[in-house]
Amino acid sequence: MSAVDMQRLVYDLQVHQVELELQNEELRETQRALTAAHERYRQLYNLAPVGYLTLDDRGLIQEANQMASALFEVPISNLVGQYVQAFLRLEDADRLSLHIRELRSSGVHQINDVHLDLPSQVFRMLRLDIMPVQEQGGEPGLYRMTLVDITDRIRAEAEQRRLEALQRQRQVRKLESLGTLAGGIAHEFNNILTIISLYLRLVQDHIASDSPLQFYLEQLNTAAGRAKNIVQQILAFSRQGESKCTPVNLATLVKSSVEFIRATLPKTIDLRLAIVKEQGVVWADEIQIHQVLLNLCANAEYAMRDTIGLLHIGLTSVEVKAGASGAPHLKPGAYVCLSVNNSGPTIPEEVQARLFEPFFTTKPVGEGTGMGLAIVHGIVTDHGGVITVDSTPDHGTTFSLYLPCYVASSAKHIETPATRAEGEGRILLVDDEPSLAMGLETVLRRHGYDVVAYTDPLQALRHFASDSRSFDVIITDQTMPGMTGETLARSMRRVRPDVPIILCTGFNHAMNDRKAQQPEIDAFCMKPIDMQELLEKIQNVLACYCGRHQIV
Repeated sequence: MSAVDMQRLVYDLQVHQVELELQNEELRETQRALTAAHERYRQLYNLAPVGYLTLDDRGLIQEANQMASALFEVPISNLVGQYVQAFLRLEDADRLSLHIRELRSSGVHQINDVHLDLPSQVFRMLRLDIMPVQEQGGEPGLYRMTLVDITDRIRAEAEQRRLEALQRQRQVRKLESLGTLAGGIAHEFNNILTIISLYLRLVQDHIASDSPLQFYLEQLNTAAGRAKNIVQQILAFSRQGESKCTPVNLATLVKSSVEFIRATLPKTIDLRLAIVKEQGVVWADEIQIHQVLLNLCANAEYAMRDTIGLLHIGLTSVEVKAGASGAPHLKPGAYVCLSVNNSGPTIPEEVQARLFEPFFTTKPVGEGTGMGLAIVHGIVTDHGGVITVDSTPDHGTTFSLYLPCYVASSAKHIETPATRAEGEGRILLVDDEPSLAMGLETVLRRHGYDVVAYTDPLQALRHFASDSRSFDVIITDQTMPGMTGETLARSMRRVRPDVPIILCTGFNHAMNDRKAQQPEIDAFCMKPIDMQELLEKIQNVLACYCGRHQIV
């Protein structure tokens, strides 16, 4: 080899040496970067705000960070090598083991909420998210577990449920108090309405049938009838009213309600009514359906309170066919559909799903009880119907009531005027309201009865005890100072077991149909008293009473 070749070889070796040194420096730099990255990862892993564990397929802990150590209250050195199930309650440990086995076969991550069984006995709940770690061969051998402390969230949710339950209890007590107050008001109004009706009847009887005054008196009677319906609504709210279903023409009901609804709306809301002819008749409690319509219109008014709005009430007939996709909750048949649409804001779907829940409301505190739509839903359901809600942009919100048609009738039942019921016999009348007692006494005398009236139940009982056989029928009010009508009836029955007794009442929180049909009560008459009804009940108990009770 020549000298030149030797020099070229030495030069090449020196170049390769420099290149190797540069490569070594790059490798050392890469190694330092990897070491720094690993250290950063280790710090992030250990200082992460959530716990991390690496497990095998049996739940044996291979690796843990500081947060996991803090959550389990065990040092990392003692945590590694133990089974994670050992730190859980038994039922949660069994469930976790099952999930790890399912995870091995499916490869889908699993989430578990578990209770820890800690040496300190502190309540702690964790959410565990487990995912498989794929090894080079492709078989899952290890699992990564993320641990999140959800204790505060669980406690907050429990506290929220407690507060909601407490709020519901307060609302229930408030409604009960309002119901009692409403019932008491209804009782007083019923007495007043009975007095008005009685003396109107007496005035009409004293005036010639062709007198112009008869028209004015009839207007007063009509107004008293409307007041009676309002009282029935109050009683329905207080749960003291009796549900009375009759064939009802909804077109007539809606038309009679529109003017009242219009008067309650601000001038910024336009009310429109669309009634399609030939609707069917429904079997319903007219007062309750009226209440449903008022509640829906009140909600519509609230939704449009701050805007120029349109309230549309519609009524039409609907024929539901078997298997109809548009009405999955309706049985096949004929229905009357009453719809209430408002042009207010759209109701979100998540709110729509809860609209009919008791005590659910989106109104501010003090503006709503959350019971209005729940009551509406209950009434519609009790009538065999269905209520739906549809809320879309540009179309507003529509509540639709589907009530089954009453097949047996095509028109609302119209009561024919009853004939004048005349009678004879001696009646002991007891009512603590002097004007009412005097009015009843006068009307009953005009129908042929001999009446002895008392406003004090104790005095009436003393008179009856001294001369029980002289009376043919007892008519007593229920709510009186010193003695209730039920108590008076029991006392009179002890004196004379076969005396017929009619109980009248406007309201009493302890009265219901079951108690009214006790052995000592033969007939029950609700205030304000319908005189024709009362006269018929008197004739019935006199005609049918043969040592038997419960004849009316």
